[in-house]
Formats: sequence, C-alpha cells, structure tokens
Amino acid sequence: MRGDIAVDEVLYDVALRDLQTLSEVTQLLPDDRKAAFPSLTIAAMIDKNLPAPEESIRATLAQNHRNGNDQAH
Repeated sequence: MRGDIAVDEVLYDVALRDLQTLSEVTQLLPDDRKAAFPSLTIAAMIDKNLPAPEESIRATLAQNHRNGNDQAH
C-alpha cells in the first residue's frame, strides 16, 4: 500500500534519503544561524513528526488484524 512508510519500501527509502540530505545540508549552515534555533535538530524533528517504532508496529499489526491478515509469514 503506497503511503504507509512501515510497509512501503520505496517510500521508506525516499524518506530516509530525504533525512540524510537534510542532515547533510544542515551541516553547511553558518554557526550563527544554527545558534538562532538551538531546539531545531534532526532528532527533534523526527521525534515530533515520525511515530515511535513501537507505535508504528502496533498500528500496522492492528490494521493487518482488521484486514484479516494477521497470520505470521
């Protein structure tokens, strides 16, 4: 299913590459600009915008159960 990062390998790879690019680009920012936003970090953005792995796994398992796809593979 497109749009679910937990099961879509292409979407996962794209998101991971975007995070890598963002991380690389932030290294090029001047120190004074970084200092102006000390709480804006990659880790903070991930924590705020991405579900915790356990939460994501539980949501995926619940969705699979609702769809009748809860057998182990």
